[in-house]
Amino acid sequence: MANLKYIGKNILNHTLEIKKGNVSGSATSTGSFGQLVIGNGGDIILTEDQRIYFESDKGSWIESDGTDRFRLVAGGSQMLVLDQDDGRAVFGYGVNVFIGSNNNQIPSNELEVDGTISGSGILSIAGNITASGNISGSGNIIGKRATFDNA
Repeated sequence: MANLKYIGKNILNHTLEIKKGNVSGSATSTGSFGQLVIGNGGDIILTEDQRIYFESDKGSWIESDGTDRFRLVAGGSQMLVLDQDDGRAVFGYGVNVFIGSNNNQIPSNELEVDGTISGSGILSIAGNITASGNISGSGNIIGKRATFDNA
């Protein structure tokens, strides 16, 4: 009896002991669980470098693949990285990103923001700035060259 595994007792106070192998089950007895419910205070703990897959082709998953780092992969492409150690959040991987309240929006540019953008510090642009409305500011405008159309 040294090889027995004690699993617990059922509602009739009967003991379940497994002599060899593992236990798996479901509501339909297919060998897989249809639903997993974790009670209050319960945790799911994965050992290091483990993944939770969302599709049978294993193309979409979440993982913590390093210390204080979380990755979300969809269709085999990394979509989100949250990395506390390096102090970074990376959205997309060669994909377009939309920030706004429309969950169904498909962005046509690398980054699209629906709403007000606010910031402090320096805005650094390596290309052109294009606006369809007014550009206003307070303070000095400094540049090497300027063209004004008083039409």
